[in-house]
Amino acid sequence: MYLERALKHNNEFPAAWMNLGIVQAALNKTQAAEESYRKAISHRRKYPDAYYNMGNLYIDMELASEAISAFSKAISLDHYHVNAWTNLGLLYQDLNMYKEAETVTREAMSIMPHKPCFYFSLGVLLGRLQRLEEGEEYLVKAVEMRPHIAKYHVNLGVIYHLQKRYKQAESCYLTALQLEPGMPSAEDNLRKLHSTLSKLSKEP
Repeated sequence: MYLERALKHNNEFPAAWMNLGIVQAALNKTQAAEESYRKAISHRRKYPDAYYNMGNLYIDMELASEAISAFSKAISLDHYHVNAWTNLGLLYQDLNMYKEAETVTREAMSIMPHKPCFYFSLGVLLGRLQRLEEGEEYLVKAVEMRPHIAKYHVNLGVIYHLQKRYKQAESCYLTALQLEPGMPSAEDNLRKLHSTLSKLSKEP
């Protein structure tokens, strides 16, 4: 492997250790990947990307506490590390730690108010918590900021769907399919919507 050969000539090259860890993680060599990330950090103590990738590795290893610590360390070293903020928030959601997920996402948004991904994440989270009007507000903002991203339209459509605002939901799903033809989630939600409308039309 090229990276391993390169490290034989200079084993104090932190980026090479981190990249080797990424490759090893992709090959499910989790222990080797963790060792490579630690090597990278030993040669560059303040290395947010290495901590971020270690966090992803810990998620794969189902070590949630370690993943939270790794993402938090990455963020402490780089307050503008979008991916670390995003993955930390998603991890909290997966753990049903919704208060923590909301807190983290709002904090990220306050630091980087120009990043639509945080408005999207918060909107989805609030929708999941049945706080539909709040969720709508943030998803509308995400769509306004990045109107070309199909999944933003789909998730806004889901909020409208849950609110029984069917025409607006349909418009969102159709827009998503224009942006990304064949998008499974858009097609599935559109089918569900049409099924609902069909049943409603048959009611006396």
